Amino acid sequence: GAEEGRGKRRNGWGGYDEQQPAIVVSEGVRRMLNVCMETGHVYGSWSQEVLCTVPKVKGSTYIGDTRPIGLLVILRNSLMGIIYRRVRVVWEEHGVIASTQLGSQRGMGTEEARMLQTYVFEYCYLFNKDVATCTEDKKHAFDSPTQTVGFQMGMMRLGMPERLIRLDQVMNVMGRMMVRYAHGMSPEFKRGGEGCGN
Repeated sequence: GAEEGRGKRRNGWGGYDEQQPAIVVSEGVRRMLNVCMETGHVYGSWSQEVLCTVPKVKGSTYIGDTRPIGLLVILRNSLMGIIYRRVRVVWEEHGVIASTQLGSQRGMGTEEARMLQTYVFEYCYLFNKDVATCTEDKKHAFDSPTQTVGFQMGMMRLGMPERLIRLDQVMNVMGRMMVRYAHGMSPEFKRGGEGCGN
């Protein structure tokens, strides 16, 4: 428990003097993020994105063998993470996501689906039954949908509030990307060009 004495509190986090700045900073950050969610306003300092290309195939210089990882301003990333967590709780409570959707779901992985597929193959082999399967590699699946038709319509179908969809749209429209490479950063550009963008 916490001990009181001579104006200071002691607990696992140290004395009172060390706690106060953290409380003040967290309250300020909370208010700043709430302003964004309530008004749809996005801070101009959140516009920069840095794209890092991580090689998928060792030694390959082919651009298709790289995985692009986007780095965002930490407050913008935090806001997106908070919104996603809140929305995901609602999806889970109401069963919005199909039970067959295993990827990107909390506590679930694609291993279960692969194991089930293997069991079916083995069963059909042992009992001489016909079986067919189809696997499709969605190459660059996350790069190809447009923000408006692909992402936004998908979020509308899943019941995401319109104001949050618009907030995400504002963040994407204002975003200016730079690619990190061996000699520094590329000039800034808008993701997907000047149209709705991919």
